[in-house]
Amino acid sequence: MTASAGDIVDGLRALIRDGIRKGGGEADLRAAAPAFGMRLRRVRLQPGSRGTTPWWQRDQGPLLAFRQIDGGPVLLLPDRRGSYRLEETDGRSRAMDATLAATLSPDACAPVRAGGVEPLTPARWLEVALSDGRDDRMLALFAAAGCGVAAVLPAVAVLLLGERALARGAMALAALAVVLLLAASAAGLCDRVRRVASARSGAASDLGLHGLLWERLLAVPPAMLRAVAGAVQEDRLRDGITAMQQAVAGRDAMVEALVRLGPALVVMGWAAAWPALAGGFMMIVGGLLHAWLLRRSARIRRAGRDAAADSWYRIELPAASLPQLRLLGADRWAADRAMSALRNLSAQVGLAAARRADADAVAQALMLGVPLLVGGLAMREGSGLPVAAAAALAALPAVRTVLGLAGAFGRLPDGELIAPLRPLLEAAPDSPPGAPDPGPVERLDLCDVTFTHPRAPAPCLRGVSLSLARGQVVAVAGPSGSGKSTLIALALGLLRPDSGMVRINGRDLRSLDAAAVRGRIGAVLQDEQIGVATIRSVILGMAPLPVERAWEAARLVRLDTDIAALPMGIQTLVGEDSFPAGLMQRLLIARALARDPDLLVLDEATAALDEDMQAALFADLRARGIAVLVASHRPFTLALADQVLDLSGSARS
Repeated sequence: MTASAGDIVDGLRALIRDGIRKGGGEADLRAAAPAFGMRLRRVRLQPGSRGTTPWWQRDQGPLLAFRQIDGGPVLLLPDRRGSYRLEETDGRSRAMDATLAATLSPDACAPVRAGGVEPLTPARWLEVALSDGRDDRMLALFAAAGCGVAAVLPAVAVLLLGERALARGAMALAALAVVLLLAASAAGLCDRVRRVASARSGAASDLGLHGLLWERLLAVPPAMLRAVAGAVQEDRLRDGITAMQQAVAGRDAMVEALVRLGPALVVMGWAAAWPALAGGFMMIVGGLLHAWLLRRSARIRRAGRDAAADSWYRIELPAASLPQLRLLGADRWAADRAMSALRNLSAQVGLAAARRADADAVAQALMLGVPLLVGGLAMREGSGLPVAAAAALAALPAVRTVLGLAGAFGRLPDGELIAPLRPLLEAAPDSPPGAPDPGPVERLDLCDVTFTHPRAPAPCLRGVSLSLARGQVVAVAGPSGSGKSTLIALALGLLRPDSGMVRINGRDLRSLDAAAVRGRIGAVLQDEQIGVATIRSVILGMAPLPVERAWEAARLVRLDTDIAALPMGIQTLVGEDSFPAGLMQRLLIARALARDPDLLVLDEATAALDEDMQAALFADLRARGIAVLVASHRPFTLALADQVLDLSGSARS
């Protein structure tokens, strides 16, 4: 069963009681949270400034905050007005205000439901999405029913008061006008409530879906993420989460539409039964045609995206190589390919627009034709003008609702949109359920490891063995393409060997909790980059670590003096293009060391460091008992190692 929002709050209460009993801080609570069915995401409590609302007046869901005086955890719950109340451990609660907010740390945690390791099937993520925001979803449903009733009030008023208005004149007309005004006001109020409730439930569902997707990404084998180009994976993830959101929104829209449709059909049948049947038949046929045209247009647009990517490939790349193509006499061939791609793209865009225009034409025909058909047939039966007008007025909201249903059915099937992402969503987890945490990493062994890259004709590594203990430095040498980075990835568990074994503390890495193992390893991989961020953010990231840890890591890489000399100190903004390569490499190493790892892995991450600094760093790491696995081609780096594994064929101890 999927946990509801109430289960999350109960889990937070139990987590706080457990944390108080054990005396743990934020890091301990974050580590214990999965046992209570959640993960904790760090957030910042913004006090608000001119033109912005303070955090305690904005509903962001339940939060776990910490007192400044002792670091003790407290529970923050939103009330019905969207403001927060602080709940004490004894159950008493107080309304939040500026004075009470000032006693809390600016860093808090928001709970995200733990997804577990089960495959993320469509039925499962839909269950999760619909379990969040359940109260708001029910409110939206009742508001939709109110919208449906309000929409047919004009028809009911004309049906009941129409004859009197025609016979008695001004007074009856005034009463009819008042009823219509009240109906319009009620419809507007109900629609506003429906929209707000739908937005709130949609936001809750989105948060649950994103949390579930991130949980899944953290659980799958890293090799699956590396098997597809990052840009392609990004597109698939974006399309997948969009499809999930649309599926939830479409399901809600269909339920609300069916609720709104009921009153309109009842009033149509009450006013003129046989004309209502004829109008209903026309709406069914027209709605199905409208949905088919919309789905056809969506499928063509999706194909057009592939055509757009192909046209970019055939235009941008040849344009960059035009001088070489001219020398080869291939410029005309490249131009013909580009024009063919453009014609294909233009045809796809035009066809999609044509199908969309056809769908819009069907919608306009239904909006005009159904009321005229129902009203005309009612007049032909001799029902009179008020009855015919009432039937036509009731047909208008019915047509709008049917078109809304057709729009929901006109989307591409969820399975088709999510198909490229399903291998990732339904893959076996990286670690078996209940895999043990090996504790501190005392020893790493690669035993007779062989690895072949996908579609490669021969193994990249064959029968390679390596041993590394705490306080040792082992270097991996070899020319480019010899497999140094591949061996690093195998040691980190990012790749799985074809044969042989990777062992941590003498145990097979595949049988251990991979996340726990990697949490004890610091790594700087080849070609890592730093975006524009402060030095503190680069070193600590979002980890709940004190700033002193950043300074300690900076001292290890002999960077503390340089940082202190900067005008903004540790808050200085840095970026790849604004600082020397050696400084950036030291920042990356400091980031890996800030989490106090047992094992430090460096893949060509010391190339820009001077010899004295590198020798001092390795000496400090040995003294701290940190094992170092470094891939390098620099003779000085290899000379600092206790053992060198030469992948070009020779080895030295």
